[in-house]
Order: sequence, then structure tokens, then C-alpha cells
Amino acid sequence: MKNKPQKNPIKPVLLVLSLLLLPIPACEHMQPGPQGVKSAAYNIKRIAIMGFEPAVYQGDKTHEISSETALLEKSYYMTSMLLEASGKYEGYELVGPDSVREAKAGIDISEPGLGNDEIAGRIALELQADAALTGYLYRWKDREGSDYAVKSPASVFFDLRLVSPDNGSILWEGRFSKTQRSLSDNLLDIKTFFKGKGKWMTAEGLAELGLNELTDDLFTFMKKEKGAEN
Repeated sequence: MKNKPQKNPIKPVLLVLSLLLLPIPACEHMQPGPQGVKSAAYNIKRIAIMGFEPAVYQGDKTHEISSETALLEKSYYMTSMLLEASGKYEGYELVGPDSVREAKAGIDISEPGLGNDEIAGRIALELQADAALTGYLYRWKDREGSDYAVKSPASVFFDLRLVSPDNGSILWEGRFSKTQRSLSDNLLDIKTFFKGKGKWMTAEGLAELGLNELTDDLFTFMKKEKGAEN
């Protein structure tokens, strides 16, 4: 039996009720938070943009790099978006992925047990950066359908982390995992409804929404850390 296309998520009555009765959640798809020595993030000015790698999710601490071609291609796309999104914030010097790749080629990363975060830290140290910004792309599922009717909605899952050059510790981490649902199925998801202008979003649109949320939270975190030390 074929799946029936889901109708446009706009439900006028439900929309009015949701606007009147429900608060807009601020960070429901994000898990930000400092995870290292607090003072290590207070003076970050130069950031090495490592970008995204395709990965298999194995929990909060371990990642297995995925060989899936589609994830690899979308990782390049996500890295480009990350560089653009990070460039919106003043007061930071960004070291691009090309310089990161050159530095990585000159670093011995063959030591047994050397983790991905430690590698990111060593690259940041090589580039004289105050931190490395890296991420993993776990899921990318394109929408099947149109703006107003889908058989299968878009779905993305990725994380973003700020790594210290000293020991590879994680100074901040955020995560975005979302499969779009109609407003009638999930009234709490009104933020995505508005961001998507009442349409079924593409995977690219959903990823951009999540990445903007995470980078906003990250740079807010770093700004607060600077203020806390002044």
C-alpha cells in the first residue's frame, strides 16, 4: 500500500490556538553547554573551522566515520554553510578549511587511541588558533514531495563542538536532530512552522535552520565567557 502524501501542515484553527496558548520553545533541538574548564573559552579570538565529517552516531563520546557517499557530499555542503554562518559574528578571526587540511597533512595523527577531538585540538595548536570548531553529520534525509504535500518529510541530525587546542577537551557542544512534522501532529514545533513559512522544508532548509541556531548559541556562549572574565 502506498503512503498517502501528508497535507500542508497549516491548520488555521490549530494555529490560532497554538499562538494563544503555547509559549515558543527557545532551544528544544539543542543541547549546548560548556564541558571543559570554563576559563578556557573566555579569550577565544582565532578559530580553526574544521568543518563537518560524516559519522555514525554511537553516543556522546565516540564517533565512527561513515563511508556513505551521500553523507560525505552533504558534509562538504555543511562545512561551507558553517564557514558562512560563523562569518556573521564580528570580533573573530576564522581559519578556513583549506588551511585546516594543510595543517592536518603535516601532523602525525597515527598515534593509537588518538581521538577526533584531540586531533582537532592539535590542528588548532598548529594553526595558532584559540579553538577548533568541528562537527559530525549523522543523518541527511531529503524530503519526498513538494512544499505543500509530502510522502516523507526531511530529516537531519548533526552536532557541533568547540575544542580546546590544549588537550582536545570540549569547551561547548550543541546538537540538532529534527524530522519535520505537521503543526497538527506537533503543536510544540511552532518555531519550525514559522521558519519554514508554513511549508514542508527541504533537508537543506532544515539544516540551515539548525546550524543558525547552533552558531547563535555558540557565539552567545563565547561572548558571555568574555564578559564573565572582564
